[in-house]
Amino acid sequence: MYSPRLALSSVIKGISGYSKGHAVALGRWKTFQLLTLRMISDAAKEMEPNNNTIVPFPPPPSVGFDEVKRRLHEGSIVLVDVRESPERVDPGRIPGSLHVPLSQFKDAFHGDDKTFEAHYDFPKPKPESENLCLHCYAGKRARVAATRLQELHYRDFCVYDGGFQDWEEQGGPILRGAGANLIFFDQVKQGLEEKSIILIDVRKPHERFHPGRIPGSVNIPLSALFTAFHMSPEEFAFTYGFDKPCLNDGNSDSQLVLHCLRGKRAQDAADKLALLGIETGVYKGSFMDWMEQGGTVERHMDCLDVKEGLEEGNITLIDVRDNQELETEGRIPGAKEIPLSELENAFQLSKEEFVSKYGFERPSQTDLIVTSCKIGKRAEAACNMLQQLGFRATFYKGSYDDWRQHESTE
Repeated sequence: MYSPRLALSSVIKGISGYSKGHAVALGRWKTFQLLTLRMISDAAKEMEPNNNTIVPFPPPPSVGFDEVKRRLHEGSIVLVDVRESPERVDPGRIPGSLHVPLSQFKDAFHGDDKTFEAHYDFPKPKPESENLCLHCYAGKRARVAATRLQELHYRDFCVYDGGFQDWEEQGGPILRGAGANLIFFDQVKQGLEEKSIILIDVRKPHERFHPGRIPGSVNIPLSALFTAFHMSPEEFAFTYGFDKPCLNDGNSDSQLVLHCLRGKRAQDAADKLALLGIETGVYKGSFMDWMEQGGTVERHMDCLDVKEGLEEGNITLIDVRDNQELETEGRIPGAKEIPLSELENAFQLSKEEFVSKYGFERPSQTDLIVTSCKIGKRAEAACNMLQQLGFRATFYKGSYDDWRQHESTE
């Protein structure tokens, strides 16, 4: 096969012995000159880089046990295990690690974000992400996966070369078996009724609006879980609207149960909390199972729902903002007012005490209570609180800001 590079090499080696006199004698000197120039030109083009040239990238940096463990505790790392599924059962998995098998790696990361999240139940890392880290058992497969990511323009990730083997040797916590303690529909339903479980929904807040939420569940998104359980009890209660579970001190009678849409993120959440020494249960099937089993599903109310409910008198709208906010920002006509900090105690007062303090009759447990605040976050916390007290409650998504926006456009 003709190769300009090899041909040029041959010409250069033989040109000194191929004299002008010989070429003239053969009548081919001109042809010889043209051929030589062509070879030089072709060889030069062959050696120039082009758009199809694969330029090797430097290997991503390696991180060790201490950094991986620290960043897992901080929630500042997305640790992806590229081993196959059976290996995560036995010999086990690193708590907090996520899973994309090497056999699916390139297709998974080449696909769109929505398909990735639906299949693997965590957001697809962006190419510019600096918190992505790969691991396998001892490093080899993680490096293969790293090469595949680089081909897809990922640049700033790292590799835990020691992998699961190093994690185990260093004494890191390990989860073995098929998963955390599995909890089923009847146990969840009974536990919520008896208040013997704390059911934490680890989905994103918007998923609780649609397709809905399990009454009595509280919300800490998976991405915020580590940060939440590192908060002080006061900061936790202010942020999430319920008391921080103290499940590793032996003083709690409540079991912590996690759920999501189908169960995978709940399992990931259980892995994360295991790093903190917190034992949890996972609701098998999670929200999808709850709906299939006929469990009650609650959804938020929007502006039209609230207006209609107030006009027809079939809801009690309670604004949980404090008095200063109400005076500064304004009120929704027809709303009652109880600050969030007083809500739990208020609904444990007698009917007479309640009327005396707040100026309206306390709703019964069959009346529909709708909570609101400024943007909806405290309203959801208030709704959770009322449901735990046995009241029928939902909340106004968007709350006062949404009401004011609709009023200004009408």
